[in-house]
Amino acid sequence: MKTTILLSEGTLHSQIFIYPTKDQKARFTFSYEFENGHYVISIHSHPSYKDRNDASTIAHWLPYYKSPIGRKICFTAGKEPKTLQKAKDFSMYWAELTWAYIRTGVTIDNQLLG
Repeated sequence: MKTTILLSEGTLHSQIFIYPTKDQKARFTFSYEFENGHYVISIHSHPSYKDRNDASTIAHWLPYYKSPIGRKICFTAGKEPKTLQKAKDFSMYWAELTWAYIRTGVTIDNQLLG
């Protein structure tokens, strides 16, 4: 049986999770904070976008003051992850989509449509 761990607001969240992409050619780092009934995925590092457009509307991130690089993964209101495991799963999915965009130039939106 899976256990859900809820972190309470105001608790120190210092664990950083490293995600190597499936091809092992890139690494992303994240932390997860429970705020207002859902998890926020703070982006700590990602590969360089090189010459790709890394605007928030293209790369699906929002400004976030708690992130060392000032970014968190963007969600549609009401679709935010409610469990830590769902937040981790989504961050891995976002990392793979982002890495594919960096490598190929196919945006996250177009990958999802394709």
